[in-house]
Amino acid sequence: MSLPNHHPIFNLPPELLSKIFAHSTTNTYPSVIEAPINVSSVCKSWRQIALSTPCLWSDVYIVQYTDCKRLPTARTIQAWISRSGSYGFSFTISRIKVEELDKTEFNAVIDVLLENCEMWRKVHITMQKNYSAELLSVLPMRTPNLRKLAIDGPKFAIANLFDAPLTGLTHLFIIGTTIHSPPRGNLLLENLVFIQLISVHHSDVVECLCRSPRLEDVRAYFDFTAEDSRRIQERVCFTLEHMQHLDLIITIHNCDEGQRGPFDHINFPTLKTLLFKLLVHDFETTHIRRDVLWDFSVNIASRYGGSTQNLEIESQCYGLAHPGFIDRFRSLKHLGIHISVLNNDCIRALVSRFSSSTKPPFQTRSCLESLRIYGFNGDDHEPTLRTIIDLAEKEKSSNAVRPVIIVPSDPIILSSDSTIEITNAHDWLERRCDLYRDLDW
Repeated sequence: MSLPNHHPIFNLPPELLSKIFAHSTTNTYPSVIEAPINVSSVCKSWRQIALSTPCLWSDVYIVQYTDCKRLPTARTIQAWISRSGSYGFSFTISRIKVEELDKTEFNAVIDVLLENCEMWRKVHITMQKNYSAELLSVLPMRTPNLRKLAIDGPKFAIANLFDAPLTGLTHLFIIGTTIHSPPRGNLLLENLVFIQLISVHHSDVVECLCRSPRLEDVRAYFDFTAEDSRRIQERVCFTLEHMQHLDLIITIHNCDEGQRGPFDHINFPTLKTLLFKLLVHDFETTHIRRDVLWDFSVNIASRYGGSTQNLEIESQCYGLAHPGFIDRFRSLKHLGIHISVLNNDCIRALVSRFSSSTKPPFQTRSCLESLRIYGFNGDDHEPTLRTIIDLAEKEKSSNAVRPVIIVPSDPIILSSDSTIEITNAHDWLERRCDLYRDLDW
């Protein structure tokens, strides 16, 4: 139903309509029933406003959601790029079954993107190697305005990122095996603040970190060997002054007693949150002792014990936690740990740091406000959890500042006057989105 010309919406100033149009573009797959195309088809005035709002046309999905949905044509993409003007152009290209497409039309789409690569602002590429090579070939020499880059799947040589300045790059996501080669220059990613590297070579992770002096948030998932780590640490040592959040998943192939950690040669003086998970490639073939694995875990974390406020270690070492390990973290307020690690001595040490305890820690150490427990499995582990709760109740203070939050995988019922608060994992993740936040794309 069409609106009468005297409807109040037609009296809105163009600047306000432009902002409303911008907020309506939730899915940037070109469609006549979605913004910006639908709003530009209402009337001549709205079309003029839409065409003069570059951000409406600055982002397009080149995605094959279903077999029957056609990709945007090269002509459509060229029109959007032209309308985006100085705002810059962003695109996501993924999930394309190239073998089912018209090769001529698909190549035309790629050609349009390449012809306008100087305007690229945010780029997300998820495609087979054969069809992504051309797009990757222009990085970084012909993409001076790139702000965010995500590469998922195709192999990519990280060293290429340092062949030309990318002074505007703030976010980098790489998922998949990288082609490792020494960088050919000394350029920095001087404004990079967020980085996520998954299944990337350890050397490439370190290379990115040492060339990104403003990093604040890092997610890195990689394989670790003692030999690779030794070679890397002999080559480079540096400090990241702005690092706040470090999330690691490390698959260990070998680990010697007294083994240095993968980042022992890097200083993070302002690190607040450290989340890491240790996986062993194969216990039977690697012959890694579990006590060595636990010491390795604690040594990684305690290197940053002076500043770390939030620490989660997910490593199954079965009752090997020494009660003194908690004292290495003077500023700790939140701890996540696997229930198999906890023994009675360790539990007593943890409870003594609770904010509800009658035995508060020394003034040089913070109170533990929350405890997240991994691996809780009903009847098998309820005695351990009950030991924590009973000891906390026994030592609770009448003027406790706040209750400790214990987060088991399964719920457990407490009395209404308990000093302990229980919350499930889902609610905890929502409550502490600062710990488990997604990198902003």
